[in-house]
Amino acid sequence: MKVLIVGILLGSLMISTVLGLPRETAGIPQQSLTGSDAAPPSQEDPSEDTLQRKVPGDELEFLRTTDVFYASLGRTRVPGGMVRLVDCEEDTLLQSWKPLGSPLSRVLDTMVVTDPRYIWKVQDGVVNLLPATGEPALLKTRLNEFHVEDVSSARQALSWLLALPEVKKRMRDLHLKPGIAIIVDGSGLNPPKFSVKQKGGTLHQALNAIAFAQGNAIWEYIEIHCNGSNEVIIRF
Repeated sequence: MKVLIVGILLGSLMISTVLGLPRETAGIPQQSLTGSDAAPPSQEDPSEDTLQRKVPGDELEFLRTTDVFYASLGRTRVPGGMVRLVDCEEDTLLQSWKPLGSPLSRVLDTMVVTDPRYIWKVQDGVVNLLPATGEPALLKTRLNEFHVEDVSSARQALSWLLALPEVKKRMRDLHLKPGIAIIVDGSGLNPPKFSVKQKGGTLHQALNAIAFAQGNAIWEYIEIHCNGSNEVIIRF
C-alpha cells in the first residue's frame, strides 16, 4: 500500500493530509508550513471579527476536508455553504484537525493548502467552500424571484427554493435526479422565524441568503456521478 503523509503547521494549528491510512494508524506530520508559506486570507472578508473568531478544539480528529469546514464553521456559529463533487472513487484524503483556538480564517487557509481541490471565499456574507475547478452548473441557475416569509428553519426555506420551476427545469436539462439525503434535525423547540426575499440572482445566492438570514446555517451541495447515475443532494 502506497502511503503519502503531508503535514502543515500554522501557529498553534495542526492539519495533516493522510492518503490511504485508516484514522487509527495516521502518523505524525512530516513537513510544516509557517509564516509566508501559508495561503493568503480571503479578499472578500465581510467582517474581520467573524473570520477572527477562535475555533475551539484540543482533541485530535481525522476528518475529510468538508467535515473540517463544517466543524470549523459550526463551532464558531458562522453561516456557510459547501460543494462536494463525488464520483465512483472513495475519498481517502483525511486531514488531522486540532484547531486549538486558532482564528477561523487561519483554519480555512490551512485546510485548502492541505487539500488544493478546494478554495474558500466569502460571498453574500456567507463563507463558501467550492471546488477549485469551479461551481457546478446547477448552482448557476438564474431565478426570477425567491421569497419566503416567517419560516422557522433553513430546511423549510430550502423546500420552497427547490420547488421553484426554474430549479426543476434546470435539473431536468442537466439530467440530474434528486439523491437520497440523511438529515438529522438539530433545531430547537421554538427557533426564531426569519424571511428571505431575493429578486433575480442564482440558486447559489439563494442558498447563501437562507444561511445568512437564519444566522448560522450551513448548506451542503453534493453532486454524484457514478456508474451512469447522476444525482444531486442539496440540504441544510
